[in-house]
Amino acid sequence: MKKFIFILTAFIFVASITNAQEVLNIMKNGEVVANYKIADIDTLQFKDPAGKATTDNETLYIVKNGVAVASYKVNDIDSIVFYAPIYKFTDSRDGNEYKYIKIGKQYWMAENLKFLPKVYKPTNIPENGVSGKEAIRYYVPGYVGTDVAAAKATEEYKHYGVLYNWFAANDGDDNSNWELPSGKKGVCPDGWHLPSIPEYQLMAKAVGGIYVTYANKFYYFENIGPMFKDNTGDYWKNNLPGITVSNSTGFSARPAGSTSSTGAANFLDFGTIAYFWTSSLHKIFTSAGMSFFLQNKDNHLREENYNAEYGFSVRCVKDDDKKEDK
Repeated sequence: MKKFIFILTAFIFVASITNAQEVLNIMKNGEVVANYKIADIDTLQFKDPAGKATTDNETLYIVKNGVAVASYKVNDIDSIVFYAPIYKFTDSRDGNEYKYIKIGKQYWMAENLKFLPKVYKPTNIPENGVSGKEAIRYYVPGYVGTDVAAAKATEEYKHYGVLYNWFAANDGDDNSNWELPSGKKGVCPDGWHLPSIPEYQLMAKAVGGIYVTYANKFYYFENIGPMFKDNTGDYWKNNLPGITVSNSTGFSARPAGSTSSTGAANFLDFGTIAYFWTSSLHKIFTSAGMSFFLQNKDNHLREENYNAEYGFSVRCVKDDDKKEDK
């Protein structure tokens, strides 16, 4: 447990920060100006740690080991919070309302996409060689019918959203996109887009993620997974011993699992893995889509390529830096 000392005018506040609060957010008018990992700072103060003469109370210093990491004019900020501020917007296509949060300089949906114009049985996958619009498939975890209203009435739809194959996630656009930002709308609502692998990597790095490669095959950001996993309810009840959940980013990933890429009747990994499609295809295995995922057996945020026929969850990124009303 760490302690922060807030030196505000004539008062001194001591705030205890627990492991569940991993990020400090600097705010202005409900907007995140900047955020810092708790492990990277130890004090907030109005006195310049370098000993330079300053006008009292006009500048706030973010300090680590006696050295200013950053500073802010008091007039440029209005609050400091240890939770991820949550915003909301409504998808005009179906009226679904979504929460979204800011991570670094990006705005990410904090819920899985639920847009469902049609629903397929998990056994219905595109035939070999079929791509584009004809290959689009939508699924709902645990649902094996074809009635959209019935699928939307399930608890799985309510809590986990829709599973899209890569073609559906990209709205039938087969072109790979590795741009930052992708600018590829895909299945996302107006004003939002399907993130590329570089965009997901930017999100991970914004919270201090360290990129690890193993044998030039496995790629992951080490030990930041708990920051993205939903800590409400018992969504991650199947976590192995030592695997933690904090959701300090507010991303609220839930393990919706996937469908099979071979047309098997059963759903896979429900309750243990949260997969998310991107706009990117693998650069060598160009028929495989790129995804990022969280699982119940480690604390990493991972990326991997999978057959485009798999049904995964989708999270969208806002096109610009403007936000809706809270």
